[in-house]
Amino acid sequence: MSKEVKVALIGLIGVIATAIIAGIFVLYKPSSTSKNSSNQTVTIDGSNNTVTQTIGLTDKGIALITKPYTEKIKELEYKLEHAKTLPERLELSSQLEKANLEKKKKDQQIKELQEVIQNSTIKIVKEATEILNQEGIEKALKFLHIEKIENLKSMTDKNMKELSQTYLFEANLLQLQNRYKETEEAFEEAVKYDNSVEVLSKFAYFLQKQNNFQKSETLYNRILEIIKKNPDTNISDIAMIFNNSAGLYSKQNRPKEAEDSYDEALKLKRALAKKNPDAYTPDVAMTLNNLGNFYRSQDRSEEAEGSYNEALKLRRALVKKNPDTYIPDVATTLNSLAIFYSNQKRPEDAEASFNEALKLRRALVKKNPDAYNSILADTLNNLAYFYSNQKRPEDAEVSFNEALKLYRALIKKNPDAFTPYLAITLNNLGNVYLSQERPEEAEDSYDEALKLKRVLAKKNPDAYTPDVAMTLINLGNAYRSQKRPEDAEDSYNEALKFYRALIKKNPDAYTPYLAITLSNLAIFYSNQERPEDAEDSYNESLKLYRALAKKNPRKYDIKYAKMLIKGVYYYKRSNSDLEIAETLLEKYRGIPQAEKLLEFINNMRK
Repeated sequence: MSKEVKVALIGLIGVIATAIIAGIFVLYKPSSTSKNSSNQTVTIDGSNNTVTQTIGLTDKGIALITKPYTEKIKELEYKLEHAKTLPERLELSSQLEKANLEKKKKDQQIKELQEVIQNSTIKIVKEATEILNQEGIEKALKFLHIEKIENLKSMTDKNMKELSQTYLFEANLLQLQNRYKETEEAFEEAVKYDNSVEVLSKFAYFLQKQNNFQKSETLYNRILEIIKKNPDTNISDIAMIFNNSAGLYSKQNRPKEAEDSYDEALKLKRALAKKNPDAYTPDVAMTLNNLGNFYRSQDRSEEAEGSYNEALKLRRALVKKNPDTYIPDVATTLNSLAIFYSNQKRPEDAEASFNEALKLRRALVKKNPDAYNSILADTLNNLAYFYSNQKRPEDAEVSFNEALKLYRALIKKNPDAFTPYLAITLNNLGNVYLSQERPEEAEDSYDEALKLKRVLAKKNPDAYTPDVAMTLINLGNAYRSQKRPEDAEDSYNEALKFYRALIKKNPDAYTPYLAITLSNLAIFYSNQERPEDAEDSYNESLKLYRALAKKNPRKYDIKYAKMLIKGVYYYKRSNSDLEIAETLLEKYRGIPQAEKLLEFINNMRK
């Protein structure tokens, strides 16, 4: 058996998955209302065809609320247009992105406020809305304070409901001013006077958005207890509760509870879609797609594939009725399914799904480039990554370069949003060049990626330091290919230093990366004929993989077995390690990587 040391390119290429977040979305119950030009709600009373008007937020009222945010955005856009240096552009772009997000948040909060106004029948809310439309939030809050005191003087059931509605209205106004502590206090008061499912749901969702998971979960459980005792509760409201609680559990890394909640939400949405398919089939498809993402994250391949395929079938049917609305959703599910197939080593299915998603997104770009160019770039990056894994470097290079062109154009408009994607694409393209034995071009790509990532990490070290470490490892590989061992070692050691620091903060997230880095460093030292350093690095890496496999066997058993085989092959460790590896791999018969390693063990024994 040859003892030639073979160094594999480190597989740390980042995949950009464009998918609906498996998290929280709110189902707003449709009402029999229409809007006139002044944003007032006109309600048609079907019994006698009389028309009554309920005042809502007017254009002037909305403008008073959003003025500070729109002015801030205009100011930052002007500064960004005239900025000269990359760090200055990145800083301004970051501020602009935050301002736009804040504006979107306010737009959503305005919708929530509008819903409260439309659902309220009490005089105080109507009068406060008129003040809000003419004079702004502060004057409306002062009016509410006076009226609440008057209502507290005589506590009847009617007054309690009115007080709850008043506090609910106040909570929405305070939220618009980012006064979140006072918002929570107003919600507390609203619940005190009316503990209905509607009011509790609004409070629970607010707490969830504030990442107050414990209190939010307590309220959701309280709501479910009420629902059990009241079978007349609206089914769509119940589905919303389960859907939101699933998002809450996912954020808390509680997969069992998340799955249970998704299943309940899906069950209820299926029932709604059976009665009213036009209204609720899109919600069923969305939940299925999210459930597919959830199953994929839990390495439950059969359930993931089943959920994705059902979501795709529903969305294809929806496209026939309304292509403009639902083609983007079909492309989203195809992209998710393609990534799934790629991970499952089903290249024909993956490529077919990627290509169909790509075709749809190219068509969308022709109609609306501003909206879809970034999504097209993501799909190209995913497809290129797939080609790279399939040992099709020429196809990978073409797709990466097309994605690179799109990201370079996007970065001119919004550098903060797209610099990370440009850096990832450059890193991935460098890996392709290195696999084609083009180390100088690989070095150029890695250098540009590293420069961008260092700037990003300076601003946000928690988010981007891991990316810096990843590119340093790949740059070390490029140096090694060019017979520059000192530069290679410097890059590896800097990456190692970063991962050791990261592991102190979050061992679960970064132990795998430290293990990979040590494994590659061990091979590097072997090539440099430094056996003691090589063995030290290998032993530390093996120890980490053993711990990872013990904690999560399904995810790390094969990797741990591979390390055991490396030890016997490269470092003359005991053949008993081969037996341990073989026992582990036998559990994964049928998985291509396990089959390859078992074959390798057999060849070693010949």
